[in-house]
Amino acid sequence: MVSLERKKEICWEVNRYKALGITKSCLNNSYIIKDKEKIIFDPIAVKDEKADYIVITNFLELEHIKLSKENKYIVTKFGKEVIENFGEYDYLVIGYGDEFNIGETNLKFYCTDFYITSYWLEKDILLSGELFSQYEVIGSSDTKEDFRKLMEELKEHYANILLPHREDILKLLEDFKNLEIKKILPSHGVCWEKYIENVFFEYKFWSLGNYRERAVIVFISLYQATELIAKALKEGLEEEVEVRVHRLNFSKVTEVMRDLLDAKYLLVGSPTINNDIHPKVKFFLDYMKKLNPSSNKIAVPFGSYGFESAHYRLIDLLSELEFKVVYDDILFTKFIPDKSRLEKIKEFAKKLLTLDP
Repeated sequence: MVSLERKKEICWEVNRYKALGITKSCLNNSYIIKDKEKIIFDPIAVKDEKADYIVITNFLELEHIKLSKENKYIVTKFGKEVIENFGEYDYLVIGYGDEFNIGETNLKFYCTDFYITSYWLEKDILLSGELFSQYEVIGSSDTKEDFRKLMEELKEHYANILLPHREDILKLLEDFKNLEIKKILPSHGVCWEKYIENVFFEYKFWSLGNYRERAVIVFISLYQATELIAKALKEGLEEEVEVRVHRLNFSKVTEVMRDLLDAKYLLVGSPTINNDIHPKVKFFLDYMKKLNPSSNKIAVPFGSYGFESAHYRLIDLLSELEFKVVYDDILFTKFIPDKSRLEKIKEFAKKLLTLDP
């Protein structure tokens, strides 16, 4: 008798977010198939469980790598190098497209260097590991959760965890098209059954670097000058496109990345402080650069200063991301901008809508 069991564990602080000073919870999932042999997919939610095989689905985060001398681990070539750092363990190295049998159960592996997804041929179930995961969703199935909330969390997870791997994900998605997937079982969050087509569409959309008619304004302000510029830009843009505004002294960088993922416009504002841009703005730009977002965006720097402007630093940092950088001296204001200047800034924003990345 073949059986499938799901083990769940609530994690109140995701380590990746905790390192950024952000509190984020998630639901961790492990899946156990019992046949002639027993196999566990991702040991993240099990404790001291014995099995014939354990599939380590994620080789980049230690919470997914729980090792015991009593088990045999299914790993990628890169995963083999990872677990060898922890000592001598029994493992089986698999490659892309390899098949594996544990009795009546036949599995096919689709993997990158860092992640393993497994397809259960008889049941048309994709055990997807890190792919299609969501944080902050403590539920069982997508049929019982709010669709908008699910997609926001799916998007945030992709933008902050999987974005650097988008080329590998495109290859996986191309092969998944040929499978009759009835259910997706990820390592975090709900299992997908009702919205599988939506999930695949969005993953491909994000991985291709496509954009929607949306603008994201990110800034920090000390004496309202930069804030006034941000408001004028918003007023000029929102007549035609959706605008999301993030103040970096309140918003989380992970939420900014979520909104930026498929936005066409990125507008970044900073006051000059100690002859440089604000450190929170600098941190955000560095964080974004490491995630390697699509260059298919229009970037606009803006800001304010008292004596000497550091706007050139903002322009340089945005240019390093290979965005199409559009700027004008009107966007960099000495002290508080007057009404006349703010009107000109608003008109600049309207003209921005005619441009393509």
